[in-house]
Amino acid sequence: MKQLILYLVVDLKLDKMEKVMSKLVILESPGKAKTVKKYLGADYDVVACMGHIRDLPKSQMGVDIEKNFEPKYMEMRDKKEIIKTLRSKAANADFVYLAGDPDREGEAIAWHLADVLGLDINNTKRLEFHEITKKTVLQIHRHKNITTSSKGEMYHEKVPRWRCG
Repeated sequence: MKQLILYLVVDLKLDKMEKVMSKLVILESPGKAKTVKKYLGADYDVVACMGHIRDLPKSQMGVDIEKNFEPKYMEMRDKKEIIKTLRSKAANADFVYLAGDPDREGEAIAWHLADVLGLDINNTKRLEFHEITKKTVLQIHRHKNITTSSKGEMYHEKVPRWRCG
């Protein structure tokens, strides 16, 4: 009788277990993605965005000076398939980590990914790997929120060139 009660308790606990959360990690390069995937294992879907996914248009200034320097970003033509894949993966993930390089460009790429993929900032974190070692990758819980501070980095230098030149 004790054995039967034990089985029932275990079955009840299994029924109440929550769904395992799916976690997506997006890095800039496929080489880094492969290494990070090796360290994180099957609990994480790790993919590469292959660098920038959008830019200011090349044929015009791309910044509306009259509207508080509002940028006019365009998705890069050669990244359409990557963006489509990332959108699908992000839509199916419970949590997304954006792991760009630890510099202004990496921050900008992470911000653009969050914006283009329509990520919920509450379920998205920015990772910075200063080195890709097992120890640093497994500290994935040390993350920070996405910021908009790098929003201006891409067009900060472009405005003076168009105005002066």
